[in-house]
Amino acid sequence: YSQYLCSLAEAGLDQLRISFETPFPGTRLYQRCQEDKLLLTENWDYYDTNHPIVRHTLSPEELMAARVAIVRNFYGGKEYQLHIKDKIKRFPELSSHLNSFYQKANGLL
Repeated sequence: YSQYLCSLAEAGLDQLRISFETPFPGTRLYQRCQEDKLLLTENWDYYDTNHPIVRHTLSPEELMAARVAIVRNFYGGKEYQLHIKDKIKRFPELSSHLNSFYQKANGLL
């Protein structure tokens, strides 16, 4: 995933959301995952796109750690800080919202 971090920073994104593939019942993806025995759980509490529930080459713990690393690099990087500062200059009416979001995002790091 490290090769994508630079591209994310340069993309000018305001927010980053990383979801995990979640096959919902009634979909072809769910059927295929069941047939191939790729479902890690059938506990519906985890079918929220925030938990890895499909077997991959990485373990669920590795996937979660990768997501944390990507989010930390994105929001903690200088590129993002400069992007937010530039955005505030261009859209001063969004200053309060952007500053609040930036502080919350960095509080999660």
